[in-house]
Amino acid sequence: MELYTAVYNYCTSGDISPPPIQKREGYNQRYGDALLRVYVKEWDRYITGAKYLSRVCNLVDRQWVKVENKETAQAKKLDARGFHTIYNLALVQWKLHGLPSAQGQTHRLTSAFLQQLEDGRRDGVVDFGLLKQVTTSLLAVGMDDQPIISNSGEVVHGNLLAVYTQHIESPFIAACKQLYALELEGFTRTGNLSGYLRHLEARVREEEDRIDRCMYVATKNTLIEDFVYDGHARTVWYSFQNLLNFDEDEDLRRMYNLLQHKAGGLQALQEKFEEHVKQSGLDSVERFSDRQGGMHADAFVRAILDVHTRNSGLVEKCFQDDIEFTTRLDKACQYFVNENAAATTSSKIPPQLLAQHADALLRKGGLLTGSREFDQALDGVMTVLRYINDKDVFQTFYTNSLCRRLLHGSSTSEEVEASMIAKLREACSLDYSSKLMRMVTEVAVSKELTDDFRRSMGQHSGNESLIDFSIVVMGMNMWPLTVHPSGFEIPKEILWTYERFSRFYGQRHQGRKLNWLWGQSKNELRTNFLNKPYILNCSSYQMVVLVHYNDSETLSFDELFEATNIHKDILIQVVHGLVKGKLLIQETDERFSINLDPSFASKTMPSQILIKEVKEQLSGRFTPRQTDLDSAMAVLIEKEYIDSATVDGQDMLVYLA
Repeated sequence: MELYTAVYNYCTSGDISPPPIQKREGYNQRYGDALLRVYVKEWDRYITGAKYLSRVCNLVDRQWVKVENKETAQAKKLDARGFHTIYNLALVQWKLHGLPSAQGQTHRLTSAFLQQLEDGRRDGVVDFGLLKQVTTSLLAVGMDDQPIISNSGEVVHGNLLAVYTQHIESPFIAACKQLYALELEGFTRTGNLSGYLRHLEARVREEEDRIDRCMYVATKNTLIEDFVYDGHARTVWYSFQNLLNFDEDEDLRRMYNLLQHKAGGLQALQEKFEEHVKQSGLDSVERFSDRQGGMHADAFVRAILDVHTRNSGLVEKCFQDDIEFTTRLDKACQYFVNENAAATTSSKIPPQLLAQHADALLRKGGLLTGSREFDQALDGVMTVLRYINDKDVFQTFYTNSLCRRLLHGSSTSEEVEASMIAKLREACSLDYSSKLMRMVTEVAVSKELTDDFRRSMGQHSGNESLIDFSIVVMGMNMWPLTVHPSGFEIPKEILWTYERFSRFYGQRHQGRKLNWLWGQSKNELRTNFLNKPYILNCSSYQMVVLVHYNDSETLSFDELFEATNIHKDILIQVVHGLVKGKLLIQETDERFSINLDPSFASKTMPSQILIKEVKEQLSGRFTPRQTDLDSAMAVLIEKEYIDSATVDGQDMLVYLA
């Protein structure tokens, strides 16, 4: 009770200024490690006493200090000042008297702290526990001398790190700048950028480790902002473009790590990165275009994916999938995909080329379906499609190419087509993908319909009029096709099958009407008049003309017109095409005869020209090796598809099949 009375009398007396803490003479004879140990010892002794006193005077804190602060708050005075608790008051006294006594006029405590770190840089021996205790003391005494009171009567603390920042953090950052300035100057003077970044990263990592072990963690951000960013950012910015140009991935990663903690520190790099991707994309497309500015579809997609793959890898590996770098990459890709050398004549060229590339992938004879390379190629199509502005143009071209693949049986498989359509659903509208899927479904249903028709015709297997026949029945509004009114007189060779299927379909689907698209059909004719049989792939119009030569070797144009009933404009094109293909011989302006010379089926070409053309056609996808080409030609010769010959001293290849 006497202790409480003494405290009360002291607080209510006229002079309540606390007596200063006695200066310790031991500080004056101590430096370096010895000074730090004396300081820590005094701090431990002092803070222990403060804790005991706080416990003893707990009633004062709870009854008097709390009540006084609340009354001060209720008075609503501007910038109202209150009272500390006993423990906090002791910390304030240490800040006002104990710390200055240890520092002295020469800041010997800070100097001893920094000297310990410097000794550790040289020989690696540092008492981090001792330094951590010094830091703890400075963090503890950071409150204001006289607290500000909130409206609720609670103490509002100001900058609790002010004392720590003044005596430890700021001198530490300044020492780092001075210490490493000369080291890094040597790298910049010699132009050794990679060495500069490695050394800077190593030094920052070392100092961050020291901060973790003996300082406040927020000092690491200050180290980046003040030491790295303000002192070295300009050098880093200037070197960024060179690192991109020469694929210095590790140095790019270091650069990102050094600047990412500074607010706005990466903005200059992000802008440079976007411009770099733009220019790289434009240059890549320009490189793959021919002298006339044309572009092969496969080369176009390859040029885009090369740049995208390279720079998306940078974002992932060097820039930690930073969202801003990813956004910049997408903006740059969208620009050069639509504004490149291939698009100089029309903005429709990029989506058209992409659709052509997809068509080549999905045709038979392309990459092996199900392989990793094939799946990556399809994913590449979707990657480029993301950046295409005119997706409607792509959809139009893709629909037309899908139609051709399905009708001509050149599609890799219906499963692959369905898989690609599922991918397109993510980039295009649901209605569009549903329309494409309906086309694939109708082809599958038509195959079943053809099988059912063949089974129903099984009893007529001995009929010479029965031919190998398959059909695709399409919904009128689902396919990008136009019904042309021009038809022809159906020849007897296919008339029986035509009539039987029409009756078969009418019985199965009553009320439906079939409109035959003769211009879309394909036909195979076998020759019986040459030294060996050949299979001729031809259109329906060509087939109608050729079968009439079974009855006569020579026919006039008027006779063909009367026999076929093909529109004259179309018939002229068909006959001229057959003449150009050497199946017909034009004897006069109006008469045409069948070519009975077997040599017309053979074609010759110099081997070097053939090899050159093969390389040019494959250059958009890959560069074939000469040994592979030689092996392929040897296989074709062995299987009697082609033969080698010498004509006038020149090596020639003769097409036999």
